[in-house]
Amino acid sequence: EMNTRLQVEYAVTDQSLGIDLAKWQILFFDGRESEITWFDLPTDPGKGATHSIECRIYAEEPENDYLPSPGRILELDLPTFNGIRCDFGFMEGDFILPMYDPMIGKLIAHGATRREAMIRLERALQELYIGGVKTNIGQLLRIMRHPVFIGGHYTNKLLSDHPELSHAMPLRPGLTGDRRHMKQVVFGAFTEHLRLLQHSVNEFVVIAGLGSIMDVNTAQEAPSRYEVEYQERRVLVDFIQIAIDAFYAFVNGAYNGKIILTSMNDRCDDFLLIFGSSSYRVRTNRHPGFIELRMKDDFNKINYYRMNVLPEGAAEESHVHILRSPFQGTFISFCRELRPGDLVRREEPLMILSSMKMETIITAPADGRVISLIEDGDESRLLFARTPGGRVAGRSVQEGEVLALIEPAHVHPGNASTPGPDVSPAIGNPPTASILDRLFGDDLPDAVLEDPERHFKTVMELLYAAACGYLHRASLIEALKITVRRVPADINVALVTDDVLDLMNSLMLLYTNIKKLFSPVVSGEGLSFLEELSHHIAGGGIVTGQGSRQFEQLLKTIIDSYGISRWEERSEMSALARNFVFLLLRRAYQFSLDQTDIIKRIVNIISNVRRPGKNTLITLAALMEQEQAERDDSLLKFIKKILSSQFDDADLAAIRERELAPAVKNLYISFRERFTEGIAALCADSLASGAREYPPLPGSVREELSGRIARLEPTWLVRRLYSPMESVWPYR
Repeated sequence: EMNTRLQVEYAVTDQSLGIDLAKWQILFFDGRESEITWFDLPTDPGKGATHSIECRIYAEEPENDYLPSPGRILELDLPTFNGIRCDFGFMEGDFILPMYDPMIGKLIAHGATRREAMIRLERALQELYIGGVKTNIGQLLRIMRHPVFIGGHYTNKLLSDHPELSHAMPLRPGLTGDRRHMKQVVFGAFTEHLRLLQHSVNEFVVIAGLGSIMDVNTAQEAPSRYEVEYQERRVLVDFIQIAIDAFYAFVNGAYNGKIILTSMNDRCDDFLLIFGSSSYRVRTNRHPGFIELRMKDDFNKINYYRMNVLPEGAAEESHVHILRSPFQGTFISFCRELRPGDLVRREEPLMILSSMKMETIITAPADGRVISLIEDGDESRLLFARTPGGRVAGRSVQEGEVLALIEPAHVHPGNASTPGPDVSPAIGNPPTASILDRLFGDDLPDAVLEDPERHFKTVMELLYAAACGYLHRASLIEALKITVRRVPADINVALVTDDVLDLMNSLMLLYTNIKKLFSPVVSGEGLSFLEELSHHIAGGGIVTGQGSRQFEQLLKTIIDSYGISRWEERSEMSALARNFVFLLLRRAYQFSLDQTDIIKRIVNIISNVRRPGKNTLITLAALMEQEQAERDDSLLKFIKKILSSQFDDADLAAIRERELAPAVKNLYISFRERFTEGIAALCADSLASGAREYPPLPGSVREELSGRIARLEPTWLVRRLYSPMESVWPYR
């Protein structure tokens, strides 16, 4: 070890023997050999020495022939428990440059035995997290867990003898048919869904803030179905949002479980989820062509999962193959003279890139014709200089930068096709009696009517999600509308339980408030609620008190009904939650315009419920009041017709009167208490003050007021009274 240059593995010697070789070198160079405690080392290697293992952490991609991965380290979490030494030369935010060695750092674990050192090292690798660049951490974990390595019977041919160590973790035998062991596929699609949702929300707020919330086209939003390529299998994953933080997940059309989102960061790459009865932290590294998930498996072990996630149909949008740079590096040369229009063969070498002292040949992804090429294939624009030693100074290439576009020779526009997803039920949930398993089938109405006692509540939950704007897939809303239309008007009273009735009331109340919020009717402040809403969004969605009291109260009522307080308590999610509600409001308004028939059907069902209760009648009365202001009075006429067959006007009026009387009384008591506690003394003081104690006023107003008081004072005692409003000054 005592060379002029210490070897990378010197830390193993340090930890095993409890010494510091770097310090010894400095002491020796400084002429202080007497301070080197070499004589304290054990003469018998088996006595006094501990066991140490070192893992080198590299910015490279073992799954892709160890391609280098320079770039910026977005996150760096190091293990901090005893028995682990971290030798790292980088910090969070640092750049790993392409012209140097790819090593980021080293983890050294030591213990009394090899087994103890291995246990510590595996835990350290699980706690270590590096975001922003590809690393070999996943491969190191696979090696540490491999039975050959654990048994100690390995050689330096371990990787060649066990090629699975250089690839993503395979499925364990016998687990492919259980949905619980495929949650990484669901989570991978879910993280992309949240990223695209965040993008849609941000785009929505920009457009709505520049103009009006009505200028946004709600049809062009984040998708809800994704194709996931994982371990050479393709599956479809669907998500249906049912609350601000709750999503139903489906794999190949089969219900897979409910995901609760409890937290996520601003970059949308760190999530806390509840799935089933377990909680998961999922961290995502996104790279060109794939994403990498870091999460615990069913054995509570951290693993890394690579997959490609695309919105459904994205692969078919273009038949052109895009060749991207797999890493940040430098252009060296083309492998042959190449120009746009040239034909290439699959796996044909096209160009050479250099990064981290390694040259990598970039090959064609398919047979076809080159329709675009970096710098049009002109090497004079890609090569800047050549050193006397033969080194090339070429153009810098960023990770993910498009190097070439290749149009398959045998494919014509409009005829492109890709293999369909694997829709075998093996990856999904075993068949259950839940209506959610038949949600995407053509027989949803029949399935509900087979057992309405079991499924009617689920239908109402989904309809409420649609009314809120969570569920906006047109085909599914249409299926739900057909389903509720086929439910008999004289439905079994037992089906309409209190919780189902509450759902119906909440849906009608939200429908009423949304129609009121988007009403173009001008209020007393000179603006409609819709105009005030646009100003509110343009101001960042922050309550400033500048809106009318009626608008602020209505908006607060609606926002509270979405339950975003669960998100606003966390600062990293508050802005997204607030902006997301604005997007949901726009969707909800579109639902109120398009789905009046659903409201009619719900009113019809409620009217057949015996003794629907005061809350239901108040909700219906509020709905009628709002519909009176609408140009289309068809819903109003329908409600009156239905209610008149069950209740007369006197009953409805009595209910409203019984509800309003206590409210008015409580309001009077509240005002009286507020006056007694705080305002009475201020009013008394104002009677003792002079009339000419003016508040800040414009000059012309001040002159007019002063003149009027001067004309009154010879005859009257004039006093300015207290006012709780700064813009109003009463006089007596």
